[in-house]
Amino acid sequence: MKMLSIEMKIVPFVINIFTLLIFFSPTNSDLLDSTVDFHIDGDGFHRKIFYFVDIPNLRESDCHVALVVELPQSLYVNVDELADLRRTGEVTACSEGETDVEIFAEEAKPQSVTICSALNETNSILSLPVHQRYHRARKGGDFLSVIFPTPKLLLGCKNRVKEYPVSKMDLCAPCVDLSIKWREIPYETRTKPYEWKIPVGDSSQRHFVTCITLFVTSVGTIWVLKTLWRSSSNRRRKID
Repeated sequence: MKMLSIEMKIVPFVINIFTLLIFFSPTNSDLLDSTVDFHIDGDGFHRKIFYFVDIPNLRESDCHVALVVELPQSLYVNVDELADLRRTGEVTACSEGETDVEIFAEEAKPQSVTICSALNETNSILSLPVHQRYHRARKGGDFLSVIFPTPKLLLGCKNRVKEYPVSKMDLCAPCVDLSIKWREIPYETRTKPYEWKIPVGDSSQRHFVTCITLFVTSVGTIWVLKTLWRSSSNRRRKID
């Protein structure tokens, strides 16, 4: 009888707990339908990425979005270039990590880049100039393929977006100051992964390239000296 009495008390308690969980848990209609697509302009060592962020069912106003991109060693952003773009108002972005733009990829550390912008109602376009590093020559040379990393999407609004927890990611300034609390938002993308091919020199051709370089440099030096000598001779003749 005592066991039955205890069970009779526990069952309603468990039912109430499940009811509260269902009531307070976000429904599908509360979740945001977010998409982030991107397009890359340019080729070679210097390119520009355009991100298209869209959150069509966002009901909040006065919101900002931030994209956090973890760049691999083969790619980098120029912190001085970002500072100039911030001053002109073209791009609001910052980075943490490697700052040396001349270092080889093999010695470079990764960079964490944050791009941020105010939402124009439910969408925003963000851009970022990205560059590739030189790689040390290796036997055989050829190309090195790097898949451009997908960013993390964070949303910061004046009012609380309760359906998503506060992000623990550390954003860099000035992006971190645009919102008191940033929340990581899952998203979908229609853009296929972007493969960035980086040329790598062939170390087995080093001696050949060195000889050609010395030959061209020597010929160029002789030509310059010969031109200067002729110019000097002509001036002397005119004076005489």
